[in-house]
Amino acid sequence: IFEEFFVSVSYESEDENNEMLKDVYSLTYLPEGYTVKEIITTSVLVKNKSTNQNGNVILFEQRPLSKTNFLVDSESGYSRMEDIDEYEIYYRSTGELHYYIWTDGKYSLKLRSDTKLSYEEIVLMLNGIRTK
Repeated sequence: IFEEFFVSVSYESEDENNEMLKDVYSLTYLPEGYTVKEIITTSVLVKNKSTNQNGNVILFEQRPLSKTNFLVDSESGYSRMEDIDEYEIYYRSTGELHYYIWTDGKYSLKLRSDTKLSYEEIVLMLNGIRTK
């Protein structure tokens, strides 16, 4: 949903059992120089924060598909849908932040980076998502 000042990306599931995380995903690939610094895991959210030596940050989030809603500021920058590998990904750039939001059919997933990631890096990150 594109509104005047924000974009809302929502996913819903008809499966009522999909309100909690049953699997916990992790990134097995990070761009060169990035290491995981913080992991938060709850029954409804997994958040990994990775940084590099320059202080750049990549955040990875996993949420249950049911009733997921991401809000992204839309006052500046641009949005588009991209087909990357087998996924249809909502991409948003504000100039300072880059958002990649998609679903694998079971969970909603988001990458947020403060640097532009190459297409190849995104593919490697998507293909490197594994269950812990």
